[in-house]
Amino acid sequence: MAWFDGGIPQAINASRADSKLFLVYINGKDDDSKEMNTLWEEEGVSAVCKEKCVCIKLENESTEFTQFAELYPVVIVPVTFLIGGDGIPVEIIAGSVSAREIKEKINAAFEKSCKKTTLNTQTQATTKPAATNGGFSDEDEPLTQSSSSQESPSTSSSGGTTDVDRKKQAEMLQEKINERRLQKAKEFEEGERKREIERRQIGKAVQDMRDQQKDIKMKKELEERRKDKLKEKEALQKVRDEIARDRAERNAKFHKEKQTKNAEEQKRNEEQEALKKQKSEEQEKEREKIARIQFRLPHGSAFTRHYPRETLLGEMIADLRNQPIELPRDFRLALRMPRRVFQPEEYGSNLAELNLTPSASLAVQPMPSAVQVKNAEKGMLQSTIDFLLVLLLLPVNILTGLWKMIFGSGQTEQTSPAPTQGTPSGGQTPSPSAGRYSDNTTRRRNVPGASRETKQQGNMHRLSDVKRNDDEDPATWNGNSTQQM
Repeated sequence: MAWFDGGIPQAINASRADSKLFLVYINGKDDDSKEMNTLWEEEGVSAVCKEKCVCIKLENESTEFTQFAELYPVVIVPVTFLIGGDGIPVEIIAGSVSAREIKEKINAAFEKSCKKTTLNTQTQATTKPAATNGGFSDEDEPLTQSSSSQESPSTSSSGGTTDVDRKKQAEMLQEKINERRLQKAKEFEEGERKREIERRQIGKAVQDMRDQQKDIKMKKELEERRKDKLKEKEALQKVRDEIARDRAERNAKFHKEKQTKNAEEQKRNEEQEALKKQKSEEQEKEREKIARIQFRLPHGSAFTRHYPRETLLGEMIADLRNQPIELPRDFRLALRMPRRVFQPEEYGSNLAELNLTPSASLAVQPMPSAVQVKNAEKGMLQSTIDFLLVLLLLPVNILTGLWKMIFGSGQTEQTSPAPTQGTPSGGQTPSPSAGRYSDNTTRRRNVPGASRETKQQGNMHRLSDVKRNDDEDPATWNGNSTQQM
């Protein structure tokens, strides 16, 4: 891009001399300015600007920018002004735009400026004052000259004209002059109207530019606010992630410590269990070496003796006989659970062989005599005979029961109805069953001052009281149990 090297006045004079647009670009330091700087260096944009514009570049906040801003207010940076030959901005390009759009706007502004220049030239030519003779302008002079030249041959040919013909010619010339003046006045009014339209268009363009700048500013503010919210959200998410990470680390550390602690505790428990098991085994072995025997005597008392596991059953019985306790003359030892009676053949076995270690409970039972054995044998024989008799009589009992069920017992029970009132005849006192009433009788109770009526409906009897209303003024009672009349 070929920027103009001189100052603003020289650039203005150059644009007017070459009938080009005066392009002023205000450069900033933001991203849009960088994009516009790259855009100006494109070949197509540079060619259009070189052909139709005199371009000058002003830096923001510079002295030349300040002088330019006094004449043309700058609201946004970067901005491009396309100014015509009359000093009025034809187009204002705010912000960053595309190459195609800027070329279209430069071409449109150049055409508009050319039309305006042509119109202004024609207006100046029509409205330029000229020296008149007898009220005629310079443009009317050719008409008078032509009319005089036409008159001279006519006079020479006709030999002279009358005053009437001269007056007619003067009136005709005057009408033409008036028509010409009206046409000029109309053209002037049309030019003024066009200038007013252009002025309004420029005002509208300026207002649109301001609105656009306001929209751009609002969009930037919204974008900045959105970015701020996004940054806050990212910061909050970062804090949350950090908190979650710290929590996860703490949980992992806690679980690790817990697992280590549980492993140590489990190991310690296993060691304690092993020690307890070892001790219990040792104690079990020690207990198995000694047998603790509890003797239950026939009269209910009991005592305990300790014997080595190698002690014989006969030795234990001999020791039991030497104890200062009352024992039967002849006795035997019996184990309750499981049921077992030790015989004399087992007196030569030790306690371990008889499974009496480490502890056992033995009952001291007196030996049965010969009479008891005989009675026991006789009772067993009698029970066997009774059982056989029951088996033999069982069919007879079954047949008797069936006979009674089919034909009955042959006896009838006669019942007499009990009296309902008074005492039984014969002067006998009534039995306890006399106070009971059968299903066909009705029990009544006399109530003073009332009578009863009995109504029967099938097998049901209903009792109803008929109160006497002889006393029309019944007595009333107060809270002190005194009658009030």
